[in-house]
Amino acid sequence: MTRESLSSHTKTNWWLIGGLLVAALLAMPWDVSLAQFFLSDPFPGELRSLVHKTEFFGHGYGILGISFTIFLLCEQRKRQLVRLLATAAGAGVACDLLKLLVHRTRPVDYSFEVGGDTFLGLSFTNAESIADIFSSSNHSFPSAHTATAVAFAMVLAAMFPKAKTWFLTLAAAVAISRFDGGAHFVSDTLVGASIGYVVACGTLGDTRLARLFNRFESGALSWRELLSFAPKSFVKAPSGRPAAIRS
Repeated sequence: MTRESLSSHTKTNWWLIGGLLVAALLAMPWDVSLAQFFLSDPFPGELRSLVHKTEFFGHGYGILGISFTIFLLCEQRKRQLVRLLATAAGAGVACDLLKLLVHRTRPVDYSFEVGGDTFLGLSFTNAESIADIFSSSNHSFPSAHTATAVAFAMVLAAMFPKAKTWFLTLAAAVAISRFDGGAHFVSDTLVGASIGYVVACGTLGDTRLARLFNRFESGALSWRELLSFAPKSFVKAPSGRPAAIRS
């Protein structure tokens, strides 16, 4: 079996990142009103149910299930699953760390009658106890599910280009399910999407980390060298463009 690297050479679209962040800033003054609207169940029940069922695409269990299915069905892509899982996990962890630093009340925990700012400040100045720092009700910003779904979708799109639109549609549905269900404000999902995109560009673009994955997937690196995270080849990139994957 010929091993191939998942070298899509994704170029970072800074306009897209900037657009998502600007959209998040523009949405913030309207976040509370939008949250109140979505919590009033404005959509038909079946449509809402369908959108919320896509949440698995941004959840750890769903990602593991999809990855295991690929593992069973696609022999030539087994090594690519390392990049897939690392990218999804990296996006989620990045958001979780930011949640621990910046506290924001979730829409379902926000008092619309009383009002007030949704951002509570930095956790180490706002939290009254260690439990407060890790309390889910303070972890609205940003959306880790959205970040994970976007990062996961981008790597899947590189693995299976013909289904790119489908994967990105699922990621968008995950974002909608998060603010429609009151777990996040709209701006939280936009920031989450930008984080997921940046992480995916880091593992798919022309970066040292991406080249490390390329060499592992092509068989030039062993599992032990990959886990060491610092092989000599990580410093010196291989010459030439690795073979593109088959659709």
